[in-house]
Amino acid sequence: MKISIKNVSIIGIVLVLGSFLLARNIMYNTHMNLLKSRQWVMHTHEVINQLEKVLSALKDCETGQRGYLITGDANYLQPYTKCHAEINGLINNLQTLTIDNAEQQQRIQTLRDLTTAKLNELHRTIELRRDLGFEAARQVVVTDLGKKTMDSIRSVIASMKSTEEQLLESRMQRLDKADARGVWVSSIIVGLGCVFLIGTLVLISYLISVREKERKEMERRVSEFYSMVSHELRTPLTSITGSLSLMQGGRAGELPPRAVHLVQIAYSESERLIRLVNDILDIKKIEAGKLELKLQELQPSEIVQNVLAGVESIANQASVKLSTQINVSKKFACDQDRVKQVLTNLLYNAIKFSPPGAEVIVRVDSAPTAYRFSVIDKGPGIPKDQMHKLFGLFQQLDLSDTRQQGGTGLGLAISKAIVEEHHGKIGVDSIVGQGSTFWFELPINTHSIMPAQLIESLKPGAAKYTALVVDDDEKLCDLLSMMLEEQSFKVVKAGSVREADVYLVENENPDVIILDIGLPDGNGLALMDKLRHNGKTESIPVVILSGHEPVQDTYGDPLLIDWIKKPFDERKLLAALRVAVKKRASGLGRVLVVEDDLPTRELIKQDIESLGVECIEAGDGVTAIQMVRTQNPDLIVLDLALPDLDGFEIVQILRRENFETIPLLVYTARDLTNSDKQRLTLGLTAHLIKTRTSEKELLNTLKELLNGLVKEAPMIETPKSG
Repeated sequence: MKISIKNVSIIGIVLVLGSFLLARNIMYNTHMNLLKSRQWVMHTHEVINQLEKVLSALKDCETGQRGYLITGDANYLQPYTKCHAEINGLINNLQTLTIDNAEQQQRIQTLRDLTTAKLNELHRTIELRRDLGFEAARQVVVTDLGKKTMDSIRSVIASMKSTEEQLLESRMQRLDKADARGVWVSSIIVGLGCVFLIGTLVLISYLISVREKERKEMERRVSEFYSMVSHELRTPLTSITGSLSLMQGGRAGELPPRAVHLVQIAYSESERLIRLVNDILDIKKIEAGKLELKLQELQPSEIVQNVLAGVESIANQASVKLSTQINVSKKFACDQDRVKQVLTNLLYNAIKFSPPGAEVIVRVDSAPTAYRFSVIDKGPGIPKDQMHKLFGLFQQLDLSDTRQQGGTGLGLAISKAIVEEHHGKIGVDSIVGQGSTFWFELPINTHSIMPAQLIESLKPGAAKYTALVVDDDEKLCDLLSMMLEEQSFKVVKAGSVREADVYLVENENPDVIILDIGLPDGNGLALMDKLRHNGKTESIPVVILSGHEPVQDTYGDPLLIDWIKKPFDERKLLAALRVAVKKRASGLGRVLVVEDDLPTRELIKQDIESLGVECIEAGDGVTAIQMVRTQNPDLIVLDLALPDLDGFEIVQILRRENFETIPLLVYTARDLTNSDKQRLTLGLTAHLIKTRTSEKELLNTLKELLNGLVKEAPMIETPKSG
């Protein structure tokens, strides 16, 4: 008979809960007994305390009486007067506290009589001293009547205290026995409950392991298949698309018109195949719940324009006009690549089903808490009874073999998952014969997901470099100090040209100077010129950080790394500082490309060399490590699937060997998790997926990581006159 995990779980839960409930009841009863016994203990201590107060009050009365008898001064009677008034109340309290004990009640009556007699004796002697003088009072005192009465009082109080202490000891013994018995019984029951729990868990674990074997084996095979698809399809497709793109751009020489047409067809179809592969892999992520977002603050107009640029050629081929209506301007947090993917899917569908000459409008509107992106077409429209199929997997409204439009039915399902991952919603409004409006809404404030940056900063650690910050803005200096100290810089502040001069004369040269232009006692450019004419300071790299417009002539200075305008981009500043500390501002950058696929490596090499940067190559992990050690590259472009050592192992080795500040571009066909990205990080680091990255995006990322080392004419704004 097959044992059901559900039945085992129910039986185990019943046994465990029953054991714990029984133990709880026993412990509760024990606890209540403890509370009751504690009350009796407190009661006994209160009786003893009252007895001691009675005795103390009588002693105070005697003290006041003796003082008055000896001196005749009425001030000595104050303790007597006070305690005389309190004694009856104390005895009454004792009578109430011991109401349940007949023996103690009899002693209290005796105590009351003795106390009355003692107080009468004290009162008599005081009256004699007042009326007849000291000698008359002394005659009464020497009879020892008062002493005998006080001894009797002490004896009664001692007897009462002894009785209370015996009661306390008896109660404590009974309490200890009851407590020990309760703990013993509860321990046994809890132990049985634990045995039931452990036995149930062991049995369930065994049953789960048996049930999971076949499922795990199937998952392993599926994972291997998707891994093969990811690498073995994406890598050659990247090479094919890249080569066709170069041919389209004329990089392979001029082609005849017919060849251009064929290349355009091949490029379009290869892009379509790449989208299919990406869609299949995205579906795998969605089903596994591993769709991750990298949020950035972006303008909606920027996203729309990027998407339109990507589909413009397809719209032109279909003779469809594209237009936009952007009615918002505020930035919002989203995953740029994923939102572009959704918008691209909707635009592809709109173009595909629009007649020639029609117009497709992309509109962005603001709702109270979200932005609505709408794609409006004039296509055939969608019947209401078909709309429920739109966002399902592999669902298309026309599945006949004669359909004119292609597609797999994955795009809208993926779009829905991406939008919902952003905590948004997606839908469609359509009228048959008039067209459709596909829309999705994304929240303006996405608090539940932390934004992920594309490029990460230099590794924090102990101070390795010194940066002299010459700026009279103390708050900015403090901000730079906090920022750079986290990036291994020791920050020295100078608020004027004079302070900077004094520091440079009295100390060793800093690794870099961060310089403002408008200083209280001079111009920062004049200071930089002075540095260049001093043999000691002529080689110090300078990064200008100023609110002024860049001055064109300053770029002739070989050690001016960058002119960064305030407010500044932290990533750009850190990239400039990286270049500065390497002191290679006047030389060519050197990029190491680590890629085992020769066609892909050749394409990357062409892109790098187009930037005027030296490119060195490695086809496996061992060679890559050796070249880093000997060539000291300014940037590493790294694939992950390599012979000998994979990309993860290469990064781990470079970290161990103190190459952790080298910029890194991970350029792979594999989809990366956040955990993967953390492991694949050196200095400034970017992560790009081959089939999701255009040539323009690759070049822009290379430029960003090679900031200051790209041999290109800088885009410099000249100062405005007046």
